[in-house]
Amino acid sequence: INHENHFGFINTEGDIIIKPEFDCVLDFSEGLAAVLVNNKWGYIDSTGGTIIGNTFDSACSFSNGLALVFRDSYAGFINREGNIVIPFIFIDGMAFSEDLACVQTKDKLWNYIDKTGRIIIPNVYVETVFDYGKYDLFYYSIPFFKSGLAALQSSNTKSNNIFIDYNGKKHNFPSSSGFEFSDGLIFFSENNCVGFLDINKSVVITPKYLMASHFLNGKSWVIKSVGDTDYQLLYIDKSDSILFSFLLNDFGIPSSIINIGNNKCLILNKENDDFTYINTEGDVLIIPYEKRKGRMISLRSNCQNFDQSRRGVKFDNTLFIIFDNGIMKYIDIKGNTVWNEN
Repeated sequence: INHENHFGFINTEGDIIIKPEFDCVLDFSEGLAAVLVNNKWGYIDSTGGTIIGNTFDSACSFSNGLALVFRDSYAGFINREGNIVIPFIFIDGMAFSEDLACVQTKDKLWNYIDKTGRIIIPNVYVETVFDYGKYDLFYYSIPFFKSGLAALQSSNTKSNNIFIDYNGKKHNFPSSSGFEFSDGLIFFSENNCVGFLDINKSVVITPKYLMASHFLNGKSWVIKSVGDTDYQLLYIDKSDSILFSFLLNDFGIPSSIINIGNNKCLILNKENDDFTYINTEGDVLIIPYEKRKGRMISLRSNCQNFDQSRRGVKFDNTLFIIFDNGIMKYIDIKGNTVWNEN
């Protein structure tokens, strides 16, 4: 939450759990949240207690047990005790995923390192596409490993999407595929229909949907056309079995669909940019474009492992940020206001 330009945390009932006393905060991840105090970043736990002192110029959330932090214009990694695990020798970097992180060395090259700082995959891309002529790959998408593969793009052709594995070996996927695996699957399109491939490029779900979300915990939200003007929302598993269906009558033309986990999704309306929230319990909430001030939707779901079980507080539901007459509010899935900045 933001109260008079200071940030803290609430639960889904609107109770203040950590007082708004920080200059900036990041979401909790792996039990810790990065907080800014007097232009320096540190980390707190779910009680608001300082775990790692505010000594960093910039900080990122924990991932795979390590956090990317910056000091004196150089990047390194710390563990949950605040110990420097990988020294400040990089000029930029990204979070660990599947125990690998992409970092930029002083020569402007990006490499994947392991959790000891050892380079595992060298020279995967350079900082700008203007320099990529003598390199085989350059940065095209978020280079996080998912299901053993990370998305890159070949400098020589746009006919395929290029992925690399843990050994740096390249794998070509159709240009109609996505740029990120999730749950071992990636969506692709064929004849204007969407289906799913596995990491071996085998078709798992035949292309027959208008659009689809990523799989999370073995499930995906998909939309198919019903007649000329209506659409049906389906919740499917990896066998393409239907777990839930919902007819999107009078919802307008869908533009995209986002799987936010825990049997919930968001649908963007192509005509007016409204968001519609739907879950498998049949709850529906429409968040108009003007309530978002033109921004993409902001949501907090499970607050990235924000575990407060010791205090009897858990983030099991979803809260949305909206703006009502210029006032920022958190609302629940019923549209009830649980907190506002006044």
